[in-house]
Amino acid sequence: MLSSSFLVVPDGVSLLWAAKFLQSSLKGRVNGTDLFEKLCAIAAEKQLKIFLLGGRPGASDKAKEVLEKRHPNLQIVGTYCPPYGFESQPEELAIINSKIREAKPDILFVGLGSPKQEYWIYGNYKTLNVPISIGIGVSFELVGSMVKRAPLWMQKSGLEWFFRLLMEPQRLWKRYILGNPLFVWLVLKQRIGVSKFE
Repeated sequence: MLSSSFLVVPDGVSLLWAAKFLQSSLKGRVNGTDLFEKLCAIAAEKQLKIFLLGGRPGASDKAKEVLEKRHPNLQIVGTYCPPYGFESQPEELAIINSKIREAKPDILFVGLGSPKQEYWIYGNYKTLNVPISIGIGVSFELVGSMVKRAPLWMQKSGLEWFFRLLMEPQRLWKRYILGNPLFVWLVLKQRIGVSKFE
């Protein structure tokens, strides 16, 4: 799935650390929210139309409000927050695709969380006729100030994940408390060689 993407960027600092440990250094981190905001600024300049799909209820509308105040020329041609479990509801999937096709955006931002957003993009991009589809996680909530972003010093020191865990422990504890050790284990396996563990 990811191998068929036109572009894959490292969002988390842990990916930079892992790449360095595996002696395959990456140039730097590309934060999803920063990318989202920068591309919206470019879209306003180039008169490109954008669509915001996903986020928690009200998040895409709030992000739209903030971004249109920031960039008066920005054309946000649609927002939609699908209900929980939409991916297994054919009628809901048809509604989503219909809304996007009717709006005819140049850029589709998908905030469904990883890996759901990547699977959805992969499964639908060919039928949508949208030139660019980008998964941006919780960016609608951050831009709309529904979720507080970590202080700059925490972002730069690789502790943004810890700040997010403190802000939303019930939602994120599995990802970080269970996911982080698993990620470290997988990186170690890759470094040492999978064959030694089989």
